[in-house]
This record gives sequence, C-alpha cells and structure tokens, in this order.
Amino acid sequence: MDFLFELLIQLVIDVIGQLLVEGLFELGLESLVGGEWPERGSSPFVSAVRHLLLGAFTGAISLFVLPHRLVPYSPVPGLSLILSPLGNGIVMHLIGRRWNDRPSDRPALFTFGAGFLFGFGMALVRFVWLR
Repeated sequence: MDFLFELLIQLVIDVIGQLLVEGLFELGLESLVGGEWPERGSSPFVSAVRHLLLGAFTGAISLFVLPHRLVPYSPVPGLSLILSPLGNGIVMHLIGRRWNDRPSDRPALFTFGAGFLFGFGMALVRFVWLR
C-alpha cells in the first residue's frame, strides 16, 4: 500500500511542478514575443525539438531551485519518465481544449504532444542529474 501511495504522491508532485513551470514559461514567452505561439507556422519536427529542448532547459534550471528529489525513494526508478510526461500532456491537452473557445489561436504548448515532450525533457534532465 505504501508503494502505491508513494507512486501517486510522486506523480502528483511532478505534474503540478511541471505545469506551474510550463504556465510561467508560456506566459514569459508570450510577453517576449508579443503574442501567442500559434500551432501553425512551423514544421512538426521543429516544434517537437523546440518543446523537448525547452523542457530540458527548464529541467536544468529546476535543479538550482530543487537540487534534490521530491520523493527520496522510488520503488521503480525511471517511472517518472513515463507517468509525469503523460499526466502533463493530458493536462496541457485539456487546457488547449478550453483555449479553443477563445477567439485567439491556441499556443502550441497547449497540446498533448507538446506538453508530453516538454515534461519528458524536464523529467529526463532531472532523472539523469539526480541519479
């Protein structure tokens, strides 16, 4: 029972942390660019690499803020590399669906794929560095 509780806590902490960072990052990019980053206009490969690298960069920055694991012991090492990006992608997809009701274009980060790649990049850097 403790095993499942630890996994659930780790997943929730990872997803909430990544969502907060992604939201702040997206707001920062919008203010720098002067508008949203629309889904259209760049190739899917370039967008995928951009979101993966942004996630890795954010993961590296997060190491300065939290230089230790959020959950000290994980019964299944590397599980956060799967669960956290999946949860992150699902939440970004749901935010994107809500965003479609607005008259403006949806930012590219508010898709499942972009959220997953961003979360995976962030989780991968933290996993490798804090090993």
